[in-house]
Amino acid sequence: MKEQKQRWHDFTNYLILEADGQGSVQLEIYDTPRSQFKVQAYICRLFVEPEARRRGIAYSLMMAAEATAKALGHDAIFLEWREGEGSKETLEWYHRLGYEDWGWNEDQILLKKSLS
Repeated sequence: MKEQKQRWHDFTNYLILEADGQGSVQLEIYDTPRSQFKVQAYICRLFVEPEARRRGIAYSLMMAAEATAKALGHDAIFLEWREGEGSKETLEWYHRLGYEDWGWNEDQILLKKSLS
C-alpha cells in the first residue's frame, strides 16, 4: 500500500493506494467532529477496478484506512452507503466488516465501526 497525505483547511485527506494501482480508498480526518453524529474519521471513497474485484483488494484497503484512523487516535470510523450508488450486496459487505447503521435518511445510511 502507498499513502498520500494532503492537508486542507479543516481536515487531512489520506489517499491509500493498492500497490498495483488497482484500487484506492480515501480517508478524511476532520479537525473537529462533523454533524450530530460526531464524525471525525470518514471513508469517503472506495474504488477497485472492475477487472480486479473479488480478489480481496477492497478488504485490504478498508483495513488500511481503519489502521490509519486508529493510529491517529480515533476510536471509530464512518462511511456512507447511498441507494443508487451502491448495491445492497455492498451494504451487506460493510455490515460483515463490522460497520453498523448509525443514521439515515431516505436514500443513504451512515455506518459506523468501532476501532477500539
